[in-house]
Amino acid sequence: MRTKFMLALGAACAISPAAYAAQNPFADVPKEHWAYDAVEQLSEDGVIEGYGDDTYRGDRTITRFEMAQLVARAMSKEEAASAQDKALIEKLSREFEGELKNLGLRVEQLEKNADKVIWKGKVRIDYSSPRYEHTPVHGKDYKKNDISTLFRFEPMGIINDHWTVRTRINAYLNYDTDTTTTPQLKRLWAEGKYGDNVYRIGRIPVNLDSDIMFDTQFSGVQVQAGKKTQWIFNAGRFNLNEGNDYFRYANNKSEKDPSNYYAAGFTGNYGKLFVGAAYHYLTNSALAYLPGYGAGKDTLRTATAKGTYHFDKNIAFQVNYGYNFASEDYNNSWSTVVGYKEFENYSAKNVGEWGLYLAYRSIGQNVGPKPTYTMDAGTKGIEAGFIYTIMPNTFFQLKAARGKTLIGNDDYSEYFARFEFHY
Repeated sequence: MRTKFMLALGAACAISPAAYAAQNPFADVPKEHWAYDAVEQLSEDGVIEGYGDDTYRGDRTITRFEMAQLVARAMSKEEAASAQDKALIEKLSREFEGELKNLGLRVEQLEKNADKVIWKGKVRIDYSSPRYEHTPVHGKDYKKNDISTLFRFEPMGIINDHWTVRTRINAYLNYDTDTTTTPQLKRLWAEGKYGDNVYRIGRIPVNLDSDIMFDTQFSGVQVQAGKKTQWIFNAGRFNLNEGNDYFRYANNKSEKDPSNYYAAGFTGNYGKLFVGAAYHYLTNSALAYLPGYGAGKDTLRTATAKGTYHFDKNIAFQVNYGYNFASEDYNNSWSTVVGYKEFENYSAKNVGEWGLYLAYRSIGQNVGPKPTYTMDAGTKGIEAGFIYTIMPNTFFQLKAARGKTLIGNDDYSEYFARFEFHY
């Protein structure tokens, strides 16, 4: 009988590491205490199941906390127990009420600790088909059909009530070559929130003008302030290789030194109107290698402005503009968009949600290192897109663009499709 009881104890203690029992502060339950017989009876009746091993042996006493673990195990099966066993469980729960409460708090703390890391990410399957009559970078006709998959992992660790640590890890699959890339740590930063203010340090998303010029990251510090009107201030270093084809081309022609980068800007929502403006300053001698930038030029000084007006819940009109005061040519970028439904701020969670848009864009390649548009930097023309959430956490996207290159006025077109899965 005693052996079965000790086996039941082994099952209950499996809830936590064996070392934990040595750390609990509760006194031993005396050998003659009626609880031993009660739990023995529950073990005999199968309410508390033991393991068929000899992990626990000997005629030893156990602590009140260990006994509470056994009682908690019995309470979890109380509904299926007989009336007699229910009475024993009730009596045991009253006897060890304090320890059970303490156990509940410890379990709650364990669950809270488990939630200190939030695991999330996405998988993208993309098809793109750019067509150039002639490209300034490649120097010839350029056609490509590309299918690729991005695996993006973005865990977040909770440090305390104010601070978290965030990361972004990317890896790619190439279907043509049946190869994968080594996972890359693209972003890593600490983030502290105090009221409406946010402080970030590390390799951080720019969070300013990701549409028209800067959908990438930099290494440094960022301060975000305000709620209705939100201000962002950036200071740090930027690698030109994180930019578009033109910026990578210029970087490869130079010493490949990182750039000093500073920016300030704001965005605000005011009823049906959303507005924003920013100024970006970047220094790098490689900028002079950008086509049309100007010999000896080593700074980027771009000002941007944007606005979106929602006529109603379905129709919106959007304008973006950027101008680089340091570049001699191809120094302005602008876009006008008519959007319908959720063309911009769509959610991958709402099944059936959809949106579409029609845009005209002229994207001067010297305005900024990485616009996020489907149309490439250095082109102008019409772009149209459609997005639809086909099932929870999954959407499908179609885009098409047709126009001309800014250098040479040659024909350009591009088709794009994406399936994106969030987890």
